[in-house]
Amino acid sequence: EYMFTAQEARNISDEAYKEQIDAELASIVPEIEAAMRKGEYSCWIYETNISSATRTYLEELGYEIISSTQYNETEYKIAW
Repeated sequence: EYMFTAQEARNISDEAYKEQIDAELASIVPEIEAAMRKGEYSCWIYETNISSATRTYLEELGYEIISSTQYNETEYKIAW
């Protein structure tokens, strides 16, 4: 059975990490853009889970992410 080298495993993990962030951003970015165009400084994300990887990415870009949970659903406020 084939065993990945550590470098191959890292590359695959890096790719999966980026794909997860990209998939989440595909739902988040339109919400941010819509709020910006209305002159707002934050938006709420209800349907998309924001992983710690995506949260860190957004925070590195200067966004503030506040999460709250009710009825077993997590919602996120993204502010700029």
